[in-house]
Amino acid sequence: MKHFENVLDMPARKYKHVFFDMDNTVTPSRSAVEDDMREILVKLGEQADVAIVSGGSEAQIWRQMTDYFKDKISFMAQNGNNAFSHEVGKYLWKRTLSSEEKKEILDHIGKIKSRYGGLIASFQKETDEKLIEDRGCQISFSFVGHNAPLADKVKFDPKGETRLNILKEIPLVSETVQVKLGGTTCFDYNQFGKNKGYNIVEWLKYFGWKPEDVLYVGDALFPGGNDDTVLGVCDTLQVSGPAETFTAIEKIIR
Repeated sequence: MKHFENVLDMPARKYKHVFFDMDNTVTPSRSAVEDDMREILVKLGEQADVAIVSGGSEAQIWRQMTDYFKDKISFMAQNGNNAFSHEVGKYLWKRTLSSEEKKEILDHIGKIKSRYGGLIASFQKETDEKLIEDRGCQISFSFVGHNAPLADKVKFDPKGETRLNILKEIPLVSETVQVKLGGTTCFDYNQFGKNKGYNIVEWLKYFGWKPEDVLYVGDALFPGGNDDTVLGVCDTLQVSGPAETFTAIEKIIR
């Protein structure tokens, strides 16, 4: 499987199936899809299967992608742990964290908040409840708040270096749950091994798709990023944001 570091490295070719990360790939973080992206995704959907793979909840996916796409694309919410295919019109699976797993996660978040309270306070404009989202099969912790202004999110930790250093200092020790970077501000926690890469493999098995016919597009295909588990599963493309994603889709549909 090939990994393209940017859209210039990717040749113009048809893919039968295309998976997209959402935040900072198809849409700006926690923001609605823009008109030009909506239009080109519709064109792509006329010749390929299209699915959104996001760390966000199902409700958050539709807030950003809008109801317009509900009968046009499939989705894999919470890093693929809540998967719905619009082609067959049903959920393929929905996983949930146990109470013990949630306790381990919240204990880890508590240690981070205790050690880095000053850093969090320097950005925080919301209540603690908005820093933590329990999505069922995933818990997401944002240092600045999930609904914080986009400008605050973008400048917090765009390369993930701050959060990777925090995880080195305060590692999550667990036999059943793991943590990955999400977006530019978050730690995403889910069941160990139940990541984007695992769930895309399961999706391909379910439908009998060949990996060589599949492309995954994401903004965090770097070590520790929440897309990195897809590396080796199918062809992958690292993008810097929606503008580069748009250019990639243009190359696919030519």
